[in-house]
Amino acid sequence: MLDKSTIEKYYDDNKKSYSDFLLRIKDMTENSLKSEKIEYAKIEHRIKDKDKFYEKCIKKEYCDLKKQFTDFAGFRIITKSLKEVNDVCKFLESEFEIDFENSEDKAKLLESNKVGYLSVHYIASFKKSHLQSTENKEFADLKVEIQVRTLLQHAWSEMTHDTIYHKSTNIDIKLSRDVNLIAGLLEVADNKILELNNIIAETQNNADNNSWDIEINDISLNVYMKTKFNYRWILSDFRNCREIIEELSKCKYKLISDIDKAIKDPYIKFLLDNKNMDLFNFDKIIRNIMIIDNVKNYFSNVTKPIISKSSKQIYKNFGIDIEKYI
Repeated sequence: MLDKSTIEKYYDDNKKSYSDFLLRIKDMTENSLKSEKIEYAKIEHRIKDKDKFYEKCIKKEYCDLKKQFTDFAGFRIITKSLKEVNDVCKFLESEFEIDFENSEDKAKLLESNKVGYLSVHYIASFKKSHLQSTENKEFADLKVEIQVRTLLQHAWSEMTHDTIYHKSTNIDIKLSRDVNLIAGLLEVADNKILELNNIIAETQNNADNNSWDIEINDISLNVYMKTKFNYRWILSDFRNCREIIEELSKCKYKLISDIDKAIKDPYIKFLLDNKNMDLFNFDKIIRNIMIIDNVKNYFSNVTKPIISKSSKQIYKNFGIDIEKYI
């Protein structure tokens, strides 16, 4: 085992080199992620504190610091979602030389019935192509730790893993259980965010291809209304989304394409010609589409809504005597 003076001398002699390498590879990563349009929330970096460096060397019984101490320097890429974690990880594995033997995905270390600390940790160095640049040659033998995690994983780590496990050797069983329950809840939240993002992406893809044979829900309806009518002048906060979806269901509108087919061209022209009118919120537009499409069907299936004077005028313009039904 190395003595304290040897460990501290190694730290002092190498700190600047690792600091320079850390900034170089971090900046390179940031620039490349932006150019590749890979999204992330933020990047943090650090050099291992001298006392912690020494403590880890003693605890792990390192005898070859150059080879064994792989996280002298490190940076953390924090993303908004699990999809972005995957995108960032693919980028890192293609961009840098990864020491997979010393890298790990914490999720894969957990058994199927366990929850806890989640993060992907890479030990990375420059590839030969990077080292061809004169300014990078001095970093040939250096490695850096790169962590990738979501904002929720990071929140759990900051609140519990870093403040409890790193500072306490004896953890109360109930406290440990509570900490892991929080991890489980955040993992579920991350998965739900991924699921919602996938639904939104799929719906937007359908919109881009003008294909609306998709089930009506708050997300698909949101994307459709944005695409069809442009939110700059639709005054809607979707407070009545659930209610209007229920009305659509009662009137047998199952797919977004059912709504799209029901819209009469004169109504679209009317909306576009009256951008400044304040009656055009989300639920009124959808309700008007249903009533103009088939007024009898609407009032046979839906409890009579309150109809404004402005809406009555719209129906009159389309030859509908709304007073017969309200």
